[in-house]
Amino acid sequence: MIELVCITLENEMDLTLAYKKSIQIADLIKLTVATQTVFATAVSEVSREVMDKALEGSCSIGISSYRDRYYLCASLVFRIDDDFPRNNEGFDYARKLVPLIEISFSGTEGFVSLEMAIPRSCKMDGHRLDFIRQQIELMGPVNAYEELKVRNAALNSKSQRQELELIHANYLNEQKSEFLSVASHELNTPITILRALSQISLRLVDPAEAKLYSHLQKVEKQTGKLVTLTQQLLDISKIEHGQFTYKKESVELDDFMASIIESVYLLAPSHKFQYELNACCTMELDRNRIEQALTNIVGNAAKYSEKGTTIYIRTGIEDDRIKIVIEDQGIGMSEETRKNIFEKFYRSDAVHAQYKGLGIGLFVASKIISDHAGSIDVKSEEGKGSSFFISFPKSAPQTPGVS
Repeated sequence: MIELVCITLENEMDLTLAYKKSIQIADLIKLTVATQTVFATAVSEVSREVMDKALEGSCSIGISSYRDRYYLCASLVFRIDDDFPRNNEGFDYARKLVPLIEISFSGTEGFVSLEMAIPRSCKMDGHRLDFIRQQIELMGPVNAYEELKVRNAALNSKSQRQELELIHANYLNEQKSEFLSVASHELNTPITILRALSQISLRLVDPAEAKLYSHLQKVEKQTGKLVTLTQQLLDISKIEHGQFTYKKESVELDDFMASIIESVYLLAPSHKFQYELNACCTMELDRNRIEQALTNIVGNAAKYSEKGTTIYIRTGIEDDRIKIVIEDQGIGMSEETRKNIFEKFYRSDAVHAQYKGLGIGLFVASKIISDHAGSIDVKSEEGKGSSFFISFPKSAPQTPGVS
């Protein structure tokens, strides 16, 4: 059967809809009014029995062909339980109206098929069938109820697609997280060993052997990058599995910031640094993690600004909160990038081709700052640099995962 319409049988309005749709299709075939009424009545009677006595059901109306004859058809499929009567008045009445009717049951499903031969005088063929299908689409809903039903069906279909897409996305995310966890753990040990061996080799080789010494320096530098990348992947895995822990201690903030500034000189030797430290207070923090967060931000500032430009670092206390500001004179960012910059793996199209990276550093940095009861924000203008504003309470509350 070539289905032209399908109606779910849910309430009394669907019986009217099944009747009107049957009339509509029979009329397009050019059946007589009496024949239209007979077929539509048979369909609505069987539909009533299904709706009243089955658990759920649907009615499809269409046209089938066998050899050189065409038939107007209705097919009802419904779910039943043990109490469903195999013989009932509605089915018996339909048998009197339609010459070809088949009723069958299989487990918890029931099937009814009604067929009525289309007279040859109606000149039914493939082209006319296509015309009828097009006309039904053009005519649209027969009443306001069908229009509402069509809209609800479209919304349900969209919702189901979105749900499936979400399930698929979650599955892919879980697979990706598992891969990151396994890969980063497996890579961590050999890369650490390689870096250690390159550092030992640098100490053993005479600097006078310039070519060999230069090669070893490059090996040590690149393995250092691999160590950092592997550590970032491990951090992503720990964050997603709730294993990102901290060892907090009481730290004098400006002294701590001064030690970080010493290390960032090595991180970005081709840049200038200006700093102003005015936060003479102690803070409970994890030294290694906060240093990781701040060097990630400074590293980004250096990456996206020209060599020789200045990076500014300032600390202070304002409204009983500790403030840290990191400013650069770099390429800046668009409003869209600014809104998404702390998302995992986010990289804007503008920098993707020109600057290397995975979009991990700022995500991890924001997580560390958030877990210290802090906040991070950024102000930026394309071509005029970026400013990162970090804020902590002077007395931060205890955070889960802190030892």
